[in-house]
Amino acid sequence: MKRYSALTFLALVLSCSTAFAQGPDGEPATPTTLIENAQSRIVRVDILANSTRSMHNHPDMLWHVFVTMNDPIVLTIQGEANPVKLGPWQSHFFKGGTTHAITNPNPRVVQFLEFFSKKAGTTASIESLEDAMRTLAVTLARAAAEAVENQSSGDRR
Repeated sequence: MKRYSALTFLALVLSCSTAFAQGPDGEPATPTTLIENAQSRIVRVDILANSTRSMHNHPDMLWHVFVTMNDPIVLTIQGEANPVKLGPWQSHFFKGGTTHAITNPNPRVVQFLEFFSKKAGTTASIESLEDAMRTLAVTLARAAAEAVENQSSGDRR
C-alpha cells in the first residue's frame, strides 16, 4: 500500500498542469493542494516568471518545509539579513508563523512544493509520522531522480 501511495503522490506532483495565471488572491503564485488531512498538507505551487509572492505566513502550522522543483527560487525571510537562494530540489525549513516572501528570478514559470504540519494534528502517533516521512523520502528521491533523468535526456537533444 505504501508503494502505491508514493507512486500516486509522485504522479500528482509531476502530472499536474502548470498554471500560467495569477492565483485567486491576485498573487503571482497558484497553489494546488495535493494531499490534505488532519495532520498535514502538501501543496504544489506554480509561480509566474520574474515575480514575487508577497510577504505572508502560515500561523496555523507547526512548521513547513519548502522544496524547489525545476529552477532556483529566492526566499526572503522577515528578520533575516540575507535572502535564502535555493537551487532545484533544495529545501528550507520554516517554523510555523515565519513571515516570508518567494521570488522567482527566472524567465519562466517555476514550481515548488510545500509540506506543512498542522497545529491541530499534533496527536498523530510517532509510528504514523515515521511512515509518512518514509513515504515522503522515497517519493522525493524518485521525483529527484526523474527530474535529473529528464534534464539529462534534454541535454542530449
